[in-house]
Amino acid sequence: MNAQDFLMLRNGLLARLGFYPRWDRRSNPFRLPASARREGARAGMAIATVIKDEAPYLEEWIEFHAMLGVRAFYIYDNGSTDGGPALLAEGGWSAEVKCLDWISFDGIRSTQLLAFAHALANYGADYRWFALTDVDEFILPADGESLPDTMEQFAHLPGLSLPWLSFGTNGHRSRPEGLVIENYTERAAFPPDPRQFSLLRHKSILDPLAVDIVGCHSVGFREHGHLMFNEAGETVRPWEARKPGFSRAEKLRLNHYYTRSEAELAAKLAKGRVSLNGARSDTTYDRRAQQYAVATERDESALRFVPALKARIAARRQRAAAAGR
Repeated sequence: MNAQDFLMLRNGLLARLGFYPRWDRRSNPFRLPASARREGARAGMAIATVIKDEAPYLEEWIEFHAMLGVRAFYIYDNGSTDGGPALLAEGGWSAEVKCLDWISFDGIRSTQLLAFAHALANYGADYRWFALTDVDEFILPADGESLPDTMEQFAHLPGLSLPWLSFGTNGHRSRPEGLVIENYTERAAFPPDPRQFSLLRHKSILDPLAVDIVGCHSVGFREHGHLMFNEAGETVRPWEARKPGFSRAEKLRLNHYYTRSEAELAAKLAKGRVSLNGARSDTTYDRRAQQYAVATERDESALRFVPALKARIAARRQRAAAAGR
């Protein structure tokens, strides 16, 4: 039995024995209240994320997804000191951008999960689709120019689980000039080699009214319980997410630029993980780096968006400058 099979077996046994209380539908700190499920006019797509010192990347990330049809961004600031909230307040954005102060709380394991739950409970009912992602993750259609249009073919599903396509440093020791999506074109193999199992995780695009319990990499649905849906409509339980053949990226891709350059990765590790209230976890990234090196591929799928994105960023800066005069 390899390590991936062992983890799937272990997690399945633990869940069946009741050792995952966050998945308990009866009492859960991340369970959405009934008031969050109000019916009404809703359309388009929104994204929620949590940031801490991500200012250098916000403009590219927001304008990229706005270019692909995202209507609104709910950005939870976990105590940034690099000017990120001020940048967001400049205006000129191609979509609605709302920045919320979101400081960590002692005794709460995941500030990130609380933010995602808050976003779905307070804003979810206004949108047909809601994505829960990070600023180092870019969602793009394999074909076409619109995320909402691509999601139309999944309208029969309560949500879609997107597997990570994990990009490495591309040999950059320090941050290069230009966009993230143009500077990083080498990623781990996909589907990953079995020895790369820690690189295979998922993020979600959800029907907000279908969600019962909020999670970071999976959620509980009102009618389906804790299931993950792939592009073919196939389902697995969360502890089976690494099951061979489940993860698909033929229609939608989630490019995960989890390292960027070596210097940027070091800065990322130093500030700690927002998902763990600032706790450091260098060993997690050491393990991912070792597994990343097992098998890599060249991936230039995002380059087709670079010219239009650069033009949008320049236009955003002009609008912000005009508004500030």
